[in-house]
Amino acid sequence: MASSNAIGARVSDWDFEDVIRTPSTIGKVERKAEPKPGTIACDWFQATMPSTLHEVVLKQLTSAFGSAEVRSDIPSSMHCYRECLQFPDGARLYHSNCYHATCCLVISGMAKPTEHFSLLQNLFDLGVKPTRWDLAFDDRRGTLSLDSVCDAADAGSAVTRWKAFGSQKKISLSSGIQRGRSIQFGSKTSASYLVAYDKGLETGTAEEGEWIRWELRLSESEAEIFSTEFFS
Repeated sequence: MASSNAIGARVSDWDFEDVIRTPSTIGKVERKAEPKPGTIACDWFQATMPSTLHEVVLKQLTSAFGSAEVRSDIPSSMHCYRECLQFPDGARLYHSNCYHATCCLVISGMAKPTEHFSLLQNLFDLGVKPTRWDLAFDDRRGTLSLDSVCDAADAGSAVTRWKAFGSQKKISLSSGIQRGRSIQFGSKTSASYLVAYDKGLETGTAEEGEWIRWELRLSESEAEIFSTEFFS
């Protein structure tokens, strides 16, 4: 694997101190935290390939995930494919395209693509073309708050190639309690899209600011550039 492996990158430089400080711990006794460098994980991998690669790719997928079963529940986004094979961990191989001699591979987070980088490398070497990567990082140390990002964007001091920025809050009308918070750079239809949200509030497992999930989606040209760098 390339030494510049961005997905497996250690982000220990995000950990500025050995003490956890988040909005919900202010005024409380702070405890020393065990050093646990974060890891950027792959939460979604999608790729296309010519139909001529169907059999050899199927063999590799069967070796990695086990035998597949035929599924008829093809989502609307994949309706150009007439057939679908699903593997035990949830990975799917769509084939028999109505318009082009291509197949489509989808390895969702349920199938844990982060644990199958050697497989992805082999597929890339065979000629499979990645069309989407979803990368995720969990900030459990309150290193960068959503409020600070919003303040920077509002002040015009955010340096970014994205041209659009948005933020949202989800509040219960009955209780007035905030149930969620998110920010977005770019749009879901662009080749790159960054979203960060309060995973702790969303799941109800942590107080505000204690668990921020950052997700970067790369598609089409950006996915191709990333793949070339990652697998080189």
